[in-house]
Amino acid sequence: MSSRLAITLWFHLLLVLGARTAAAQPTAAVPDTARAYKHHLGLTASPQLDQFFTANRALPIGLLYRRQTRPNRAWRARAVGRYQFDSGDAPLLVGHAYREHTASLELAWGKERWLPLSRRFTAYAGGEVGGRLDLYRKNSEYYRFLPRFNPGYPSYVENAVGEQQESRITQAAFIQAYAGIRLRISQRLYAEAETGLPVTFSHQRWKVDGVEYFLSDRNPTGATNKGDNTYYSLSAQFRPISRIHVFFLF
Repeated sequence: MSSRLAITLWFHLLLVLGARTAAAQPTAAVPDTARAYKHHLGLTASPQLDQFFTANRALPIGLLYRRQTRPNRAWRARAVGRYQFDSGDAPLLVGHAYREHTASLELAWGKERWLPLSRRFTAYAGGEVGGRLDLYRKNSEYYRFLPRFNPGYPSYVENAVGEQQESRITQAAFIQAYAGIRLRISQRLYAEAETGLPVTFSHQRWKVDGVEYFLSDRNPTGATNKGDNTYYSLSAQFRPISRIHVFFLF
């Protein structure tokens, strides 16, 4: 009986020592995706709520880089560019022909904070400053019929052509407060929807230079269109869905 009792006591002692050893060992930390990957590179776009299904078929796509500095803080930089060319050709004496160029570039930098809501959802808010440059140029020609009167001769109608060059340059600076919600799709991929309130100061210069003349002798008809105007504006606009993002972490 004494040997059996000794074996039982020894077995219970091993169980107690094993339990204490397991409790003393540190528990393996659950990997934190936000801490493991500090670099976030994504695509950003600005949808329009007005005429949603027609106006958003060709959105300007930009790049957005986010750098995490603390578990719940980060800074970000983004660049959005766009170029568009459009043209229309019409037969002689019918309608008009034109060449249209549109280009824009927007740069911004900001800081933000994050608030985890669950394993898949995170809220964030921050502010950014930036600038934008918009360029527009259009060259057009149009045709029409004009009556001509010469004393002592019958009146007749002659063809006239008009040429016009129009350009607009817009420079803008803005400061924006924003907030959004993030949905984690996988360990290295997430999507965001963002709302913003930008305050923008812009300066625009608009120039137009046009002249009209007869096709037969190239003499001006007297119709000209010239202008050189400058505009300034200050605006604030709340955008419920200002941007959507898709990010990859590395």
